[in-house]
Amino acid sequence: MKRAKKLLVLLGILAVLTAGVIAAGSLFGSDDDMPDADDAIIPVVFSPGTLTAVNWQSGGATLSLEKGSDGYWFYADDPSFPLDQSYPEAMISQLEGLTASRRFDSSAGSGDYGLDDPVCIITAISADGASTVINIGNQNAVTREYYLTLGGGDNIFMVSEALVGAFPSELLDLAVINVFKTMNTINAITIRSGDKMIETVYDDEIDDDYDWFIVAGKDTLWPLSSSEMSNLKASVYSLRMDSCVNYKPSESDIAEYGLDKPGSMTVRYIPHDEEEEVTVTFLFGKTDDAGAYVRLEGEIPVYLADASVAEKILSADYSTLKPEIKEGEV
Repeated sequence: MKRAKKLLVLLGILAVLTAGVIAAGSLFGSDDDMPDADDAIIPVVFSPGTLTAVNWQSGGATLSLEKGSDGYWFYADDPSFPLDQSYPEAMISQLEGLTASRRFDSSAGSGDYGLDDPVCIITAISADGASTVINIGNQNAVTREYYLTLGGGDNIFMVSEALVGAFPSELLDLAVINVFKTMNTINAITIRSGDKMIETVYDDEIDDDYDWFIVAGKDTLWPLSSSEMSNLKASVYSLRMDSCVNYKPSESDIAEYGLDKPGSMTVRYIPHDEEEEVTVTFLFGKTDDAGAYVRLEGEIPVYLADASVAEKILSADYSTLKPEIKEGEV
């Protein structure tokens, strides 16, 4: 009897779940809302290594990249643009590996899938000059895939959203932001801010209790708090460029960013997986809601970094870094 009751309860739960699935399908749409499709994937369109140029229209912008004879990609309208090579590599990877979860003909009308007003139009060009246009329409609310057509054909395909994600609509999104080697061991930090300048150095052979010191004069070193220096180094290690705001700023732009009279930090360090020490100087401008404006000495582009990190670095001085006087010490 108990088993029969349990079975009835389980059947009741199954019925509720089934009804929920049906309701969700009617609310959010389903595959049944689309024309009949086959399971064929997109035929091979681009042979590996043959694409030498790609341009796309998205978000009102038109961007073009070309592959140079040296194998590196560049922004066609301005080859001096600091293009992060990982972006064209991702684009080509998506195009060469283009597959679809399903396809169907456009007899129902391409406008129903946003293809009369595409969100993105990609033109891929091969070394022999042949070009293929890919029109990308709406995103399916259920599968998150996009509808597209190839070269004006009659078939409509459904493809991964990763294809659209590989083609940003903002040029500056393509800029290199990893502009200095990752720090491993920091040996010295010099900070200038306004009229203040402090130079700190690492040396584990001078004192048994301290290994970081401030240069107080010729042949004069004052010890620094190990914990406070650890905090400062943590800020230095966490400093990174979050985005590029201007890759070719004018003098007025530099003044607007507060970089005409910048603060600075010079770091001597050994990068990860290297043995030779390098020196990098960061120039800090103003901070606002967007972040801190930063550039590297000797470089042109201006970047945004975390404002709180920049402020912690520039506020460091001997009063914040000196060790606490222990009881009994003079």
